[in-house]
Amino acid sequence: MRSPRRIRRTALAALSAGVLLAVAGCGEGGDRTAKGTTGTAEAKDVLLQSLASPGPGPFTASTARAAASPSPTGAPDAEPTSATRTVHPVSGAVPGLYGGTRSVAACDVEQQAALLADDEDKARAFADASGIEAVQIPGYLKSLTPVVLRADAQVTNHGYSAGSATAFQAVLQAGTAVLVDSRGMPRVRCACGNPLRPPVVADGKVAHRGERWPGYDP
Repeated sequence: MRSPRRIRRTALAALSAGVLLAVAGCGEGGDRTAKGTTGTAEAKDVLLQSLASPGPGPFTASTARAAASPSPTGAPDAEPTSATRTVHPVSGAVPGLYGGTRSVAACDVEQQAALLADDEDKARAFADASGIEAVQIPGYLKSLTPVVLRADAQVTNHGYSAGSATAFQAVLQAGTAVLVDSRGMPRVRCACGNPLRPPVVADGKVAHRGERWPGYDP
């Protein structure tokens, strides 16, 4: 695993007083249009994705090597709920946004590349959502750094369906293994191989769907 010092400054929008983060790369705010061939992800409909949940339309089997402990408090809730959130800008240079162990990478990058190489349709959809060519996938994955989220984080996730990637808003639980780029932006979720993009930050109330994990606070 590369040293965290090599991950450059990242622009973050922190939600709920720093409990929930909407992560974006340097110079990027939360995407409000989710540009690309995957279409627009509905900003006011957010899926909760716990550590073990692959979510809808996983691209691959899990390549996560270890999972951190989930948040310690709270109660499960499978019913959709709404909450109003205020977005505050936070410097990505704040220590502790990501975790990991130098001797044990959070994700098996070689396995991730191999799984995508085994399915040309999924590889093409993954590349399209990631803004690269399919032949660039191995090099692209190797350029990313395996880390573990240290806070619940919102992203634009992508499931695989009918030969293409479908964008949706998701909150990933703290402890989730992801691959981040040089600006600290999560680009791949290791539990399902899904490509990730900056979140679509909605104003006003947001519907949170899925089962809450202990400690989740919208």
